[in-house]
Amino acid sequence: MKCMLTITIHPLQTSTQRFNLKKSIIITLSCAIGSLILGYLLTLIPSQRLVFMDATSNCINLCGVILMILRFKESWWLWFNNDAISFNGLFGN
Repeated sequence: MKCMLTITIHPLQTSTQRFNLKKSIIITLSCAIGSLILGYLLTLIPSQRLVFMDATSNCINLCGVILMILRFKESWWLWFNNDAISFNGLFGN
């Protein structure tokens, strides 16, 4: 007696979102304000160097993760900019 098992795989249908002007402004302002707040908090640590570059990189990472979870197509722009900031911090000094 043969047992035949048939598996049918259907591709997932996921929907993505796109930026408009309002969403772009909100994301940009939240990254900038978060960077300033985190940068100020990092200046309170005496031995910390490159505080605002670190703060900007961390805030852009957080915004990028949130946009990726919300399935925005443009989230890769944030990752690209974050890499540019990080490499500038590593090799620019």
